[in-house]
Amino acid sequence: MTTFGELAKRISGWTSRVLVSGMILVAGLAFGRQVLQWWRADGPTAAPPRPLAVGPLGDPEQDHSLEFGGSDWGMVRGTASGDAAAVVRQIQARCAEAIGSCRLPQTPPGPAERDLLRRIASQPPVVEQPGQWRLYALDAGFPLVVGTREVGAGDNAPNDKVAKTTERVVTLGMATPSGDQSWITYTFHSISRKEGARRTDQRVPIPPESTRVMAVRAADGATVVAFKGLDPQNEWTRFFDSWLRTHGWETARGWVDRGMTRSLHGVRPQGGAWERIDVLVASDPSGEARGVVFLTPVAHEQP
Repeated sequence: MTTFGELAKRISGWTSRVLVSGMILVAGLAFGRQVLQWWRADGPTAAPPRPLAVGPLGDPEQDHSLEFGGSDWGMVRGTASGDAAAVVRQIQARCAEAIGSCRLPQTPPGPAERDLLRRIASQPPVVEQPGQWRLYALDAGFPLVVGTREVGAGDNAPNDKVAKTTERVVTLGMATPSGDQSWITYTFHSISRKEGARRTDQRVPIPPESTRVMAVRAADGATVVAFKGLDPQNEWTRFFDSWLRTHGWETARGWVDRGMTRSLHGVRPQGGAWERIDVLVASDPSGEARGVVFLTPVAHEQP
């Protein structure tokens, strides 16, 4: 069986460092549990920690969307079943669904992308919308689909320095086996940084002047957002106190201190069910801080 690390090494010759880093980060979707370990900072005088609501964010059977702060690429991690040919068809369908909203990259194509474009230039697409986009299935030793958009098709074309090619790679789908007839899929797609941040921030805010590091969304709407920045005089806690209060959240316990970490837990009714939010922030003496917000739906009863 091809391991995740072996797969990343095999594609590192033609995919960007950002994508490989993202794949390694979410391998097996240990992300949710890694965040929990990252924030475990119980001191000897700490109150008993309330368990965080990870829910589907830690479920490897759920589809998850991941966006990287400062990157023009997002990723959906999912699952598929069947033989390699069946999985290629499933990846094609996912790439075809994603490609309509993909944005042309705003940076020039690098050597890796140019090599990939040369590789697909000699073969016909498996599906296309003439004048708009194309999908190609490549023989790479594992299921692999590449999607391209024509420069200027549907979007405003990038500046002249970028638009030196008639096509750009805007989506990439691949899979690695996780068992007998079962696969983990990774669908990468180019996004607008502002649109990606706005889509997440509509439900999960981050404090002003902070920087979003990454965001992960599960299929049912569960979301985790990690951010960093400066937190002078506990401005972050005041920001979340205000935001939660004005958006109908109940936070009965207030902030709980555990060593260098502060946490706040809230609930609110939403669409006949309940939502739960967990906010954690940590600062060091220099004023540098990091934070994470978990937002999870709870199906039937108040958490």
